[in-house]
Amino acid sequence: MTKHYIRKDGNGDVAHGFSDKFEKPIQGDLCINENASRHFPMQELFPKGIKTEEGYPRYKWDDKKNESIEKKTEDVYTLDVKKNEKKLEIATDRSQAEYLYRILKPFIDGKDPAVVESGLLSQIEAAKDEAEIEAIEWK
Repeated sequence: MTKHYIRKDGNGDVAHGFSDKFEKPIQGDLCINENASRHFPMQELFPKGIKTEEGYPRYKWDDKKNESIEKKTEDVYTLDVKKNEKKLEIATDRSQAEYLYRILKPFIDGKDPAVVESGLLSQIEAAKDEAEIEAIEWK
């Protein structure tokens, strides 16, 4: 007799679904069907897929009703997730600006006319400062 299980993450979101014909359940896995077919009905239970395109959990499991519940968009993309994405974006912008600054600094110190006239260094310094300000705002 085949059983179907789901595994929840620490937030109670559905993280995985499987049949015990192909995978052994671990402690904490929830048996959702004790008399099941060989294959787990992923499309039936989670029609849009367990995770979003970005990899965030899309469903919660209602233990009382024994069914999946799709989360609202605002529940999927929590403020913490948005903050972490923004911090990564800021860190990338800042490191790129710092890299360019280190490359161009010797030309400025040497008063290379082409670099000075282009105003590129001041643009990079401004981008670096902007990334710093944005990083402080998102802490």
